[in-house]
Amino acid sequence: KNEGILNINAIGKLFSIGLVASLISLLVYRTLLKISGNLVLARTWTFTVLILLQLLVAFVIRGRKKYHNKKLIMAVLLTVVIQAVILTVPFFYPVFKITRPW
Repeated sequence: KNEGILNINAIGKLFSIGLVASLISLLVYRTLLKISGNLVLARTWTFTVLILLQLLVAFVIRGRKKYHNKKLIMAVLLTVVIQAVILTVPFFYPVFKITRPW
């Protein structure tokens, strides 16, 4: 069977994953904005949630593979480290329009 990379099932899954990720991000944003009243704090956590959700999506999409993808794991670890640096080094706060999250 000669299938392309994106068939109707793959497109449906991608759409569903994107919809769920969007709803989670909006819920985090709305909840934090309502609780704290701080727009920048809500933006900071939403940014972080989006990053983490995208990393989760990478594993969900690659989840059918029988082997461990070392490059994917290294990329995810590097992304988590970069995100931690962005959240902890004040130099990056104005660049990403975020604030200290805790």
